[in-house]
Amino acid sequence: MKIRMEIDENITEDEVIIRCSQLSEDVLSVQKLIAEAAASGKQMTVYRGETEYFISPKEILFFETDAEGVCAHTRDEVYLVRYKLYELEELLPGFFARVSKSTILNLNEIYSVEKKISTSSIVQFQNTHKQVYVSRHYLKALRDRLEEKRMRKENIFWGLFFIVAAVLLIVGRFGIFQNINVWSILISVFFVAWLVRSVVRMDVGGILFSAAFLCIVYAKPLGITAITPWPVLGAALLGSIGFSFIFPHHHSHKHHIENFDSTEEVRGNTVDCATTFGSSVKYINSDDLSGVNVDCNFGAMKIYFDNAMIQSGRAVLDIKISFAGIELYVPKTWNIENNVNFSFGGMEEKNRSESSGAPTLVLQGSASFAGVTVLYV
Repeated sequence: MKIRMEIDENITEDEVIIRCSQLSEDVLSVQKLIAEAAASGKQMTVYRGETEYFISPKEILFFETDAEGVCAHTRDEVYLVRYKLYELEELLPGFFARVSKSTILNLNEIYSVEKKISTSSIVQFQNTHKQVYVSRHYLKALRDRLEEKRMRKENIFWGLFFIVAAVLLIVGRFGIFQNINVWSILISVFFVAWLVRSVVRMDVGGILFSAAFLCIVYAKPLGITAITPWPVLGAALLGSIGFSFIFPHHHSHKHHIENFDSTEEVRGNTVDCATTFGSSVKYINSDDLSGVNVDCNFGAMKIYFDNAMIQSGRAVLDIKISFAGIELYVPKTWNIENNVNFSFGGMEEKNRSESSGAPTLVLQGSASFAGVTVLYV
């Protein structure tokens, strides 16, 4: 694809023309990027009383219809706009999304999505008390958009990681790192990247485990072979557990979306959930759940069963987890039977209520340096 710029001092308005032989995905992506850049740079005219205000779309948390018309909400103010919602959908940059018949929100300002079992989900924003409701019809589309946004950031992060690794690999061949193993450097780059990402996400477990693996890699130069590998890994695990007690998560069926690597809806009577060196949220959708296979290593996972039914009265959840933690959100009417073989770990139940004993979710398998938390919702 060729890119050509022509500068003409006589034109009064900038114009971008895309010439193509066919409307391919690449051309549509370029068109979308240009449109978003142009729209995000413009100011929008909004009104309060007889006064006009000019604000950037980036400052707007959401648009919502009420008795007076369509309102634009910023963190602290509310303005009227002279557009219909369907017109705004065409005009707004790509970081806005429709979440109900009466609301369009700014994806970049979302802080959390609180999933409700029987009603609309709730979206909260950064540094404000304002919130909006997401209808069930739009919830999956919102999740897909947030996942796409997360993957974009993830791709940039790991793209930079592999570029740095490639540079170090070539530089190492020139003998610049004469007394250092190049593969140790590459492994270090990975764990440093994991450490940085964990610090940004305020993930204590990720910080401690990435630091522990760095200690293992450099045990000899640092003279700390006596505490590697298992003592330092055990310390990382115990430290993670300790911090989780001191700074517990408040489980209100709320997902702070920026803290999880992926969100996925899983359908079927027998489903598989897996993650390694990461974190994920799984929503189980099943009319007759019979089995769930969970494989989680050096990571964290949340699994929601509120949209699952056990028609036969009994389902089996087989887990294989190590250096990890999983949270199971199950209906209060379910009974849990724990047959898991734990090594340096255990299971905890929260919000438990009296159950008739059916349906029953049987937990089996093995867990090493890991914990399972069951939350009844």
